[in-house]
Amino acid sequence: MEFRDDAGSVGKRAPRAFHQVVTGRKRRSWPNRIPALGGRDLGIFLFIHDVSNGCIHGSHGHITGEDDAKTKKIPFDLSDPSKTTVIGDRKYAIKEELTKLLAAGFIKEVLHPDWLANPVLVWKKTGQCRMCVDYTDLNKSCPKDPFGLPRIDQVVDSTAGCELLSFLDCYSGYHQINLKEFDCLKTSFITPFGAYFYITMPFGLKNDGATYQRMIQRCFSTQIGRNVEAYVDDVVVKTKQKDDIIADLEETFASIRAFRMKLNPEKCTFGVPSGKLLGFMVSRRGIQANPEKINAILNMKPPSS
Repeated sequence: MEFRDDAGSVGKRAPRAFHQVVTGRKRRSWPNRIPALGGRDLGIFLFIHDVSNGCIHGSHGHITGEDDAKTKKIPFDLSDPSKTTVIGDRKYAIKEELTKLLAAGFIKEVLHPDWLANPVLVWKKTGQCRMCVDYTDLNKSCPKDPFGLPRIDQVVDSTAGCELLSFLDCYSGYHQINLKEFDCLKTSFITPFGAYFYITMPFGLKNDGATYQRMIQRCFSTQIGRNVEAYVDDVVVKTKQKDDIIADLEETFASIRAFRMKLNPEKCTFGVPSGKLLGFMVSRRGIQANPEKINAILNMKPPSS
């Protein structure tokens, strides 16, 4: 979680320090008082993966794949040397991810699945990896959910011009939505350590975005367009006058508690004058291009001949 002091500096606080801020023990300046809305609000932040903390109230993912659709059971290949990083080989990386998912209660082992897919390792810039599953065959047999996503330009435009912005990040957002029990086996995937299926909604399903957007719009139904904007898992609380930020966050936290949603404190930022949203920089002054996206052009050398 990031907080900005009066000088505009940014710092990350450990969970203990975060608890002190939330409970109001540190009140040096108004930015530090932003999350001091009562101890009840500490419960909406999650510091570790744990399905026992509950999934989003009233939301379930549904997979409508045809039962007679064919699936490809391709042996998982661990021999690709180009995928080896400082973490270790691919087999170790998969084992590590499985351990985390099992401990969190997101997956279970399965013995005789009718559906089966292969895992895919996505390597991050940090050298860490995220294990996804290639649901190409399953997605081909599923009809498209017609629930539309908001227009990015409208979301960005409606956020610009506010004095303060608060950016929220859900903790493993998709995994906070339970799959319907009879759909779980369709998410089965093969690994060198056995086959598993998801209990919660995994990444890679065709209708993930529509399902999550539907949930978000239900959660913030009375706020979207007024003091909240959301595009799938990108949620921003917009405050037109800085004196209203406590009221805006109180209302937002109440909506989050009602849906039992959990936030990732390490990726939330409160009360900042500007920030990145869907590839743009938004602030009170308006919309700007993201410096990271245009850095190559800004640093381009003039022609030498």
